[in-house]
Amino acid sequence: MSKKYMRDMVPLVVICLVSALLLASFNLLTKDPIEQNSLRAAEETRTRMLPVAASFEAMEVTEGSNMDSVYQGLDASGEPVGYVIQTTVNGYGGEVVVTLGMDMDGVITGVDVGGENFSETPGLGALAKEPKFTQQYIGKTVPLTLVKGNEPKGDNTIDAISGATRTSSAVNGGINLAGKYISDLSGGGSPNTASAQGFGGPARRVSAAPWPSPLSWTPAVPSPPSPLATTISTKPKATARRPLRTASRRSSSA
Repeated sequence: MSKKYMRDMVPLVVICLVSALLLASFNLLTKDPIEQNSLRAAEETRTRMLPVAASFEAMEVTEGSNMDSVYQGLDASGEPVGYVIQTTVNGYGGEVVVTLGMDMDGVITGVDVGGENFSETPGLGALAKEPKFTQQYIGKTVPLTLVKGNEPKGDNTIDAISGATRTSSAVNGGINLAGKYISDLSGGGSPNTASAQGFGGPARRVSAAPWPSPLSWTPAVPSPPSPLATTISTKPKATARRPLRTASRRSSSA
């Protein structure tokens, strides 16, 4: 290896090492502030979802419930005033984070749609983040039905975003799922029985009956035939003999 080659390599190695050190230092310096900003933003979202709460207490999430987090809102005296729950659904462009606030009567107090990976189509699915869509939920209780165009509307219906039915259905389904979880939780029911609102109406998760264990299967084995039925007599069958007939001749007289 020539000396010239070594002289050219040394500056490059030094530059790479310095850059790596700078990036590592920058990451260490910004890691905590980023985490603090994320925690602060989450706290602000919870406050917007349940304005009457003075503080929030994290609750354990039931395994298999598809919920990201559940918080109970407390007033200044420590009494429960509602819940804030977050779930992630699949929209048209990917993951959509839905945050829901509910008071102790099950009435929706706030809805937030978004998330770090939110990538719904601008002007269509992205409108799910706008107050024009989310404010429809305020003051209502789950389950809520999504309607399009001139379909009949009522107190429990939500207008879908025109041209973004898939995103609208995903968000509405997440709200129904989260709302049912909170209703069961506050009412003493089982949060695992939450149902989602699909495009065509409520879609309840039904657990299929478990298959029987292979060890419990009893194969059908034919019963052995009776010995009496299978015994073959070795004695020869008696054969009836016909009696010999003696032919009588008639003598004819001459």
